[in-house]
This record gives sequence, structure tokens and C-alpha cells, in this order.
Amino acid sequence: MTPRTREQIAGFFEGLEMLEPGLVSTTGWRAEDTLDPSLAGPGGADTLCGVGRVP
Repeated sequence: MTPRTREQIAGFFEGLEMLEPGLVSTTGWRAEDTLDPSLAGPGGADTLCGVGRVP
């Protein structure tokens, strides 16, 4: 892993259409589908994710 700021990560998505919910914590991407409750909320994964597509 390479530590990056939120702004640096957002730069990877420039020119792409961001899909909902945008750039969020991995535990917040599909929070309603979290299988392991220990991964959600404080103390969970501290990484960001997003999905972008070519418009």
C-alpha cells in the first residue's frame, strides 16, 4: 500500500464519472451489505474506494 491523501486518490478519477456513493471509506461503500459487523464504524478499515467510468 502507498499512503495517499483523499485529494491524491480523487485525482485518479479525474475525467471519469464517479458512481454513487463516490469516494468513501471501504466500510461505507455498501454498508448495508457488510457481512462482518466488526469492519463497520470506528476501528474498521481505514482505506478509501470508489468506482469511476468513462462518460
